[in-house]
Amino acid sequence: ALREAGRAAEAARHLEESLRLRPGSAGTLSLLACALEDLGRPAEAHRIRQEAATPQDGEGRGQAG
Repeated sequence: ALREAGRAAEAARHLEESLRLRPGSAGTLSLLACALEDLGRPAEAHRIRQEAATPQDGEGRGQAG
């Protein structure tokens, strides 16, 4: 909601805090990547998207099945 309201920087801060509490959350990483794109930080957004697509702890994120 913050991102859609033009408050991408605030959204990014909240999403980063969420990731501290629940590291590796694919949904949160994806939302953070969108916020970073909005902030003109495409390289960081790309890195975050790659992290979201990489399975961690046996999770099959980014894989069909």
